[in-house]
Amino acid sequence: MGTLSNLPIELKLEIMKNLPQQALGNLSHCSKEFYNLALPLRFKGIILNASAIKAFRNGGLGAEGRYSIRSVCFKRPGDWRSTKNLDELCRSISALKLFPNLKKLSVSYSVPSCMERNIFICLLDGVIACSSRLEDLQINVVEVGSAPGAYQVFYEGLSKLSQDMLGAVIDDKNVWQQSMKKSSQMALPALASVKLFHPSINTPLQNFNSPVCRLRGYYYTIFAMADAPKLRGLAIKTDAHFGELTLSRSNGYISVGLLSKFSRITDLEISQPIAPTDSDTEILTIRFPNLKKLYIHATNSRARELGAIPKGPYASIIRLQRLEYLFLPWPTHPQRGLMSGDVLKSKVRRWAKEGLDLKRVDFEGTRKVEWKDRTEWNRALITFVPSPLGGGIWEAHGSTSAQSHSDLRDDPDLPYDMPMDYDFDMRLESTE
Repeated sequence: MGTLSNLPIELKLEIMKNLPQQALGNLSHCSKEFYNLALPLRFKGIILNASAIKAFRNGGLGAEGRYSIRSVCFKRPGDWRSTKNLDELCRSISALKLFPNLKKLSVSYSVPSCMERNIFICLLDGVIACSSRLEDLQINVVEVGSAPGAYQVFYEGLSKLSQDMLGAVIDDKNVWQQSMKKSSQMALPALASVKLFHPSINTPLQNFNSPVCRLRGYYYTIFAMADAPKLRGLAIKTDAHFGELTLSRSNGYISVGLLSKFSRITDLEISQPIAPTDSDTEILTIRFPNLKKLYIHATNSRARELGAIPKGPYASIIRLQRLEYLFLPWPTHPQRGLMSGDVLKSKVRRWAKEGLDLKRVDFEGTRKVEWKDRTEWNRALITFVPSPLGGGIWEAHGSTSAQSHSDLRDDPDLPYDMPMDYDFDMRLESTE
């Protein structure tokens, strides 16, 4: 009697394609052959940890299946003080070369500040090793611990592999030189989106020539120097309040490459503590003239004057003539708090009349509500979409969500106490 093992590989694969995931998992434990056949069907993405590296390296059970892996995510980062966690990070970066067909790479780590530059240079080597088909790159620096001058202490506690990868301490000058050199070696023909999340990185809206912020501008060299003709999406998230992009006069020539790459971006997302000023949005329209989607989120909802009424904030948005989707912090009046829905409604109508083919516009803000026995902070969101009736009619939809003051009293990002004498009507009628 014939058995499944005796069938041709082509038939085995056809049968396995129709099995549920649990059955595939059970079948993969029957033999090494079934393990390797089932692996591409069971996993398209993996969390890169010690067991995964062992399975996919040469001689491991999954060695053949590594070519089918399309997505790799680093494990949740541990304590930056631990040399064990730094060793795991270095092993994960080294293991990226095992997956030549990666399309999505998500790297997360926590590091001591004294080793951040060395880790970044190692990461560039890892990206180069799996760059040929990479479409989506995300670098998430969860925490940078304060440990100045302690590089040698951490270095001596690392494994031989990690020491060889990191090498001697890299100073502020050399990190620029090495990052530019390695980034220029990157061929990323399929890269479409890059996301950079860092507690102290600078947004691309700020001064390019400031000598103040030399510390972390080198993260942007991957945009300026790498060959990525399809790059269209950029997301930046930071907790820095007053950072400026670290392109000092001595490194000013890199700004030409950055501006060239920025001008190609069509989808831009910026998450920062405070809302942008009018000058910020004006710079944005110059550096990113071809945007179709713009998302700016103020993580700290403290109100900030964005412009004078009746001119109003975001006046320069009209320059983005290709814009279709827009998400912005709800603008505020310097004395009265959140601007009324009618003011925003008029602004959206004016944008549409002046040529913007907008599909959706969102404004997000926060208001304080005082009750007799409690205080609540309400997240307010108002959305404008073109009416199906056409004719320049816009529909407004609103929503709020409340949190108890007791849940937020220890939150350092609480908004300031907004006065309550502003118009806040979430039941807005359609505009004419």
